[in-house]
Amino acid sequence: MGSLITPRPGLEPSIAAMAHPELNLTRDTTVTLDTRQTAKVTANVDQPEVTGGSSLVEMGVCLSADQTQSVVLPFEQRFQEMFAGTQPGTSSAAFYFGASHRLEQPRLELFGEQQKRFPVPVVVVGAPLPVGSRTPALAFGGAGRSQDLAGVEVRDRLVVLELPSGTTLETLTERVATVREHGGAMVAAWLRTADVVHQGTELTRQPGSRIAAAATAAKPSSELTGAKAAEALALPTVQIAGTNAERFAALARTGGGTATMIARPEIRDAYELSFPATGRVPAQLEHSVRKSELAAVTMAFHGYSAESTPQMHAIHRAAGVRLGVSRLGYGTPGLVRAERQEYYTPGTWAFLNALVSQTPSVGGDLRGEELFAAGKSYRLAWNGAVTGPGFRGKRNYPADRPWAARTTQEIDISIPLFSDGAGHTATADLDAPGDRGSTVLYRRGGARRTLGTVVHQGLRRMDLPQRARPGAEPSAAAAGGAVHPGGGSGQHRAGRRHLHRPGHRVPAGRSRRDHRPAGRSVLRRWRQLAAREGERAGRPVQRRAPAPGDRICVPACESHRCRREHHDPKHHSRLPAPLTPVQESARFR
Repeated sequence: MGSLITPRPGLEPSIAAMAHPELNLTRDTTVTLDTRQTAKVTANVDQPEVTGGSSLVEMGVCLSADQTQSVVLPFEQRFQEMFAGTQPGTSSAAFYFGASHRLEQPRLELFGEQQKRFPVPVVVVGAPLPVGSRTPALAFGGAGRSQDLAGVEVRDRLVVLELPSGTTLETLTERVATVREHGGAMVAAWLRTADVVHQGTELTRQPGSRIAAAATAAKPSSELTGAKAAEALALPTVQIAGTNAERFAALARTGGGTATMIARPEIRDAYELSFPATGRVPAQLEHSVRKSELAAVTMAFHGYSAESTPQMHAIHRAAGVRLGVSRLGYGTPGLVRAERQEYYTPGTWAFLNALVSQTPSVGGDLRGEELFAAGKSYRLAWNGAVTGPGFRGKRNYPADRPWAARTTQEIDISIPLFSDGAGHTATADLDAPGDRGSTVLYRRGGARRTLGTVVHQGLRRMDLPQRARPGAEPSAAAAGGAVHPGGGSGQHRAGRRHLHRPGHRVPAGRSRRDHRPAGRSVLRRWRQLAAREGERAGRPVQRRAPAPGDRICVPACESHRCRREHHDPKHHSRLPAPLTPVQESARFR
């Protein structure tokens, strides 16, 4: 796969991506990727005002049932052109292609007014702008210092500032205050090199509606976030980016330019479109879609606040792969106690409702999976009436894995201790106050006995005896507990629910008799060790030792602060191998 970026004077560059799905290399092979064989990638809907949003082209190969390798190319239709294609006469069963589009009416638009009007990628920093259209005169304020503004007519104008790429929100706040002292009415900040405002962490890498989640998206080192950022900025402030930002700054330098800025209320309609293909890139990549061909989904957001807002991530699962603009990690801001109408390409969609909060959340992120049909209407409610543990769907968004699975001698378990009223599952957030309940692993046999229990987070030591024989076949069950804010004693414990029971393979030369638990003498010694540990920790004594090779995965490792494609080893406690005494410390986080 290869891509060609073609500059366009005064415009964002165009991108062409070309793939050779299956290339057999021998010797002295020359491959020519002719981008003239590509087709333009676009999508539009029968709602003319929906012109904004983000798009993504993905080309890749399936290496196995759950592993892919791909190249992703993001773009925005308003500012860039994207082309894609396959080398003529080539294809591969392992190759896949996806064109994904998240379309919406732009909440904020900025235009430079010249003989030919041009759009500028823009995002609000701080408080939202008042709804309406305005045409301010422009002024160029350099870096926004007093010496830069001396002799410049900025009164009642939109002042364009050219700032270095490492600008922090604190520095931006100082420069905006200086512009206000000189009579400016509004500020457009252009960070020339990186096109990114920093708040201790990066906020943005992409223009348009995806430039940034502004001052409420991250938890930076400074205190200027959310409402504090809105209070700190003395004037309405926006950030501009890309090639057209340079044109906009040049227009401001003339001293006589004007701009048009349109601010709209919170967007209520959005489109999540996905067009997958396998084998090769389709010849037709321009799509015009009608609402009647899509699934209409009402997204209802319960609770939340301006300081704790949700970010919605949607992944289309098709042809054994995962597609969607959210593949880049960018979420769509949810609403606070409101509803939004969205339209989806028919098929299976996995959702992650990630909470962006200044304070820890007891419930953590919410996950769900839905199958949508064309022409049908659905309603998805999020964060309504939090209940106890729930096992709907699958774990590890958006992968297709059961809540408990076994690989050889390892049992990987994740327990969703929370779910909302609609059954969307969530794991606990370790940073939140209060108890998280417990996770218990049981052994099957003549009588069900406990293998091990995680009763709290933090550092824990397990003292285990030498085992005479390998343990009997284990199984997993959950006794989930959850404490809601305001009470340490009002614990609600859900009933035990059996999870996935992995198969057990008996090695050659052994019978199932050889896999029975160890005798009483070993257990008696283990109980003595466990009793001493329990007395020190003030906990009840466990009555059964964990089996060799077992592994317990604490559910909180799926918190949005620790979301990864695969589990980090520090989240697991690997118990001892047969015939080996051990003292092992494991940090459950």
